[in-house]
Amino acid sequence: MLAVGDGRARQRAVASLGSNARFATVIHPAATVGPRVVVGAGAMIIGPASLTSDIEVGAHALVNPGCTVAHDCVLGAYCNLGPSVALAGRVTIEEGANLGVGVSVAPGVVIGAWAIVGAGAVVIRNVDAGTTVVGVPARPIARKFVGSADPQ
Repeated sequence: MLAVGDGRARQRAVASLGSNARFATVIHPAATVGPRVVVGAGAMIIGPASLTSDIEVGAHALVNPGCTVAHDCVLGAYCNLGPSVALAGRVTIEEGANLGVGVSVAPGVVIGAWAIVGAGAVVIRNVDAGTTVVGVPARPIARKFVGSADPQ
């Protein structure tokens, strides 16, 4: 298990451990996990979080306390849901996306890979990969390189 908050840092740590490494999946006893929720290796769901049904949580994803994830959502590998994030139904959070404290996401929205959503934002439209959005409704303020190699 890797208890590292930053998705890129988790990704680098996993890579450094090699392909033979095995990772535990952690689901806190205070978390509510409904039927047909699949949780990937190394993912952490911290209670009290609520995941309803038909949800996929990718490897090494982090779901913080107070999060609500509605039906038919997909959380990509290495993504981070800050405390009290609320995802409506059919939301997709792609690899490495980072949602700040108290973010709300409307039904059917896609948050692109390695995007950043600022605390308290309300996301009603898709967010492109590598884009930082803030506000109500969320609007882009920055875009950065998103590739397989970390430029930093």
